[in-house]
Amino acid sequence: MLKEKINRRQFLKGAGALGLGLAASSYFPSRQALAALRAQEAQPLEFYAWDFQPDTIEQHSAAFTKETGIPVNVHIIPNVGYSGALQTKIMGGIHMDVFYNFRYNTSKFYYAGWARRLDDLPDADKIVSEMFPNAVPLYTAQDGALICLPYFNAVHVLHYNKAYIEKAGFSGPPKSKQEVYDQCKKIKEMGLADGPYSAYWIKEFCEEYLMVYLLSEGIKIFDKNYDPVFQDDPATVDVFEWWQALYQDGLTAPTLLTDQPAQLQTALAEGKSAFFTLHHYFLKPIREAKAAQSENIYISDWMPGKTGVTFLMGEVIQMAAEPSNLDNAWAFMKFYGWKDKAGDLRTFKAWAKAAALACPYPAFFEDPDVQAAYGPFYDFKALTDIFQNRSDPVQARNAPWYPDFQVFVGDTIHQLLKGEITPKDCSAALADKVVALKKELYG
Repeated sequence: MLKEKINRRQFLKGAGALGLGLAASSYFPSRQALAALRAQEAQPLEFYAWDFQPDTIEQHSAAFTKETGIPVNVHIIPNVGYSGALQTKIMGGIHMDVFYNFRYNTSKFYYAGWARRLDDLPDADKIVSEMFPNAVPLYTAQDGALICLPYFNAVHVLHYNKAYIEKAGFSGPPKSKQEVYDQCKKIKEMGLADGPYSAYWIKEFCEEYLMVYLLSEGIKIFDKNYDPVFQDDPATVDVFEWWQALYQDGLTAPTLLTDQPAQLQTALAEGKSAFFTLHHYFLKPIREAKAAQSENIYISDWMPGKTGVTFLMGEVIQMAAEPSNLDNAWAFMKFYGWKDKAGDLRTFKAWAKAAALACPYPAFFEDPDVQAAYGPFYDFKALTDIFQNRSDPVQARNAPWYPDFQVFVGDTIHQLLKGEITPKDCSAALADKVVALKKELYG
């Protein structure tokens, strides 16, 4: 007799080798059972994310486990303070495999050795080839390495109240910044809205608006070396003069520097404002709110300015420098940031249904399920054109010094809006800060 115990896996292997004529349906586990067995044996992946719809994140992770048998432990960190908390955990030795990150933090994490490059992994080239070309810089470092995959994409757009514009005697939404000012002034004078223009101008988001407002005027922001050049264009000061005037002349709500998105979208839906510049996905909750002015809110296909170009943003998922299992971590990233095994953009379609989030893959915009999830109030032809042809991610935002610049922009723009510095001084201060940060980092 054998003195050594034979475990179940050894028995199955031996039975197959001996060619036992046993019915597979009776003696071999189903695909679901095998996945369950693998889940018991595999080391769980540790996934860190912020607190936007955590139940949906759990659902995506559970779907991945069901498909692959690889378990995932989801850890939720509050969105406010997420970057600092994530960095503290990494530096404190907390193990993680995959994590959400803000795009402007990705190179910092990569060059610090906290995140792994991905372009040497299977299907990496295929993933990039399926993206809109203009979106690729969102996911690459200055050295060309692929360092992250998409969690979602969005473009800044101008939401506008069509009824208010028509009542004020204008033929359509503003095409220039001067027209924005003029329409806001007339709408306020007519008593339609006391603070006609709204945007998410809290300190943490002012940097995104800096990109939006400069890009829409065709101003080159950084050169190929990520050196600032916007200060050399006289149009930059004009942009800052317009920005300051909107706030100083009372064409926004006095609380705009602290108002949150929920307040801003509600104000637009209820008719307390006439314009709202922020991500495209806000149209969905505004329309679905069915408030007094909801049905009159539309998206302009032109960001007011000389070129109409807007800012393409997107947050990402990154892989830790040393995942517990490289193959499993990469499988999860592909599932979450690309396709499932059936070739479906599963997570992105779910995010479309939940919140009208987008992604950089053209197939997403062509999918009837996505278009239905967004709602009939979106012009998909125009929206696709914005994502594909008239938006820019500004690759310099991937630079390792950029997170510090992002903070500085918020402080400086608030000084501008409050009238504490001039538009010319604002332009110079922002450019000088980039130079100083690069010198501090590179010498």
